[in-house]
Order: sequence, then C-alpha cells, then structure tokens
Amino acid sequence: MENINKKILEMNSKEGLLVEFDIFFNSKINGCHFVIEDDTELKEIRSIVNNIKYIDKSSSIFCCTYGVNIIDGNPFIYCDNVWVKTTLSIDDINAIFIKYDYEYNPLRPIIPSNITLLSEEEINNTNIKYIVLSDGSIHKYIDSLPTIKFDKFISVYWD
Repeated sequence: MENINKKILEMNSKEGLLVEFDIFFNSKINGCHFVIEDDTELKEIRSIVNNIKYIDKSSSIFCCTYGVNIIDGNPFIYCDNVWVKTTLSIDDINAIFIKYDYEYNPLRPIIPSNITLLSEEEINNTNIKYIVLSDGSIHKYIDSLPTIKFDKFISVYWD
C-alpha cells in the first residue's frame, strides 16, 4: 500500500482514482473519505455492497473519486460515486435501495440521488488517473480500459 500512497501524493487536484470498494473502505489508502460519514449508515452501505456481491458473484465495485487534495502533506480523497460492474440491472440496484425510502427511516440518507448506466463516453472521458485493485496493485486507468472491460458499469451517486 505504500506504493499507492506515494503515487497519490504525486497526483493533482484534478486527477481521480478508481479504487476497489474494499480497499477504499478498509482504509488501505491514506485520506479516504466517503460522502456518507455516519458509522451506522456506512455499515449499511457495506452490507448492500456485500449483498450485490452475493447476488452477482462476478460483480466488481469501485469507489470513483474526484481530485486528490494534499493537505499538510497528507492526501484527502473524496468519493460520492460508486461504480458497480454487474449483471444486475438499474432496476435491481434501485430495488435494493427503495426499501430505505420511507419518511422516518433513520437510514434514509443512504439512498443515492442518482443511479445510471455509464456510457462508453463517460467511462473513456474521465479524469481518473489510476485504478487500484483489491490485491493492492495500481495501474494507469487508460491502460486498464481494455483489460478491465468496463462494458456495463452502473454509477451509484450521492449528491
């Protein structure tokens, strides 16, 4: 992970990362912050991700960050968008979150503001510099496009 942190410190504020969900959420990279900060809500997000992985064993889930800010020599990496490569449909993903959508549900803040299928253009024209895989390896995003097969990614975005 030290290699990842070194590369992150070389990035600028306009360059983002695509980080496998477990790496991002297990604090394997310094400075990772998710848009949802409440521990109970984060636990539920993790549960939802695990449920998606259980339903679709071939799924891959990434945190798509935007910009890396270096504050006092330390990275600050922010994520409000999760990319889900899955055989599930947008309706399937929506159905997972819809059960939280009632007025007095304390977990209602975990409902994303937008769930969409990413277009090839959105996948190709991005400011993402690196992709970080669950094994801790880091690759240039543009070089990974042909091998990762970003053919069906659903964006789950919180505003």
